[in-house]
Amino acid sequence: MVSETQPAHPIEKVTMNLEQQAEQDFRLKPDFTKQVPELVPIAHSYQKMAKQIQQQFLQLEYQASSRRDTLVQLSHDLKTPLSSVLGYLETWKLQHPGSDPLIEVAYRNCGKLSDQLYSLLETAKADSHLPSYEYQPVELSSLVTECAETMLSQFQRRQIALNVEVDKGIKTIGDKGLLERLVLNLLENALRHSPSGASVDCQAHTSPDGQSIQFVFINKVEASAPSGSLGIGTRIVQSILMLHHSYLETSATDALYQQRFALRVM
Repeated sequence: MVSETQPAHPIEKVTMNLEQQAEQDFRLKPDFTKQVPELVPIAHSYQKMAKQIQQQFLQLEYQASSRRDTLVQLSHDLKTPLSSVLGYLETWKLQHPGSDPLIEVAYRNCGKLSDQLYSLLETAKADSHLPSYEYQPVELSSLVTECAETMLSQFQRRQIALNVEVDKGIKTIGDKGLLERLVLNLLENALRHSPSGASVDCQAHTSPDGQSIQFVFINKVEASAPSGSLGIGTRIVQSILMLHHSYLETSATDALYQQRFALRVM
């Protein structure tokens, strides 16, 4: 009579051992290959696979450790010059009470860069596994406007017009940092693939039923634009939209590229 806790067949024993070891990062015991003759080739194959997994684990751990050290060093190297730039901008603002749009944009983006650098340094020091996001009301008209101001100098250097049409006061619930990255990625993609002298349209309007905010980015496509370079940026955008219960729709012709998505109205 076979015990209820003991597998009746060797294949069941192998399966149970694999399930147990999967919970322990596939660290197989040395005697795993000692199976009945029919299962020895399979056991050796699994052992080889497990060794490769362990090598990958070690490589990832080494890369993560090396990356943390690099980030900490880079963050320290950037803190001093960035603090100096912020100090000069603050002094200029105090000495010139009148608002200068260029200085305001530079000061705001230096502040954001300083915050991101501090966050990067803290993340590098900590052994963080999963990022955390803060979902709260986000005013989209000012967010899109600030993103456009951040990108404006790059558009001007390429002699590409940036046209922004955003309904006033529209809000959604989301992570502000992610939504900023979303808009900036789409603007950067549009800029990268537009010919000099063209224009990029960024629009955000409330839907007729008032339930969503419809975004559309439209740009012409330069014939010599490198194919495939939209890949990583688009994957980032899709991931951000998935976290905001949305998705990216694209349509393209030989000369025009459109990207659309919707966010919920707060």
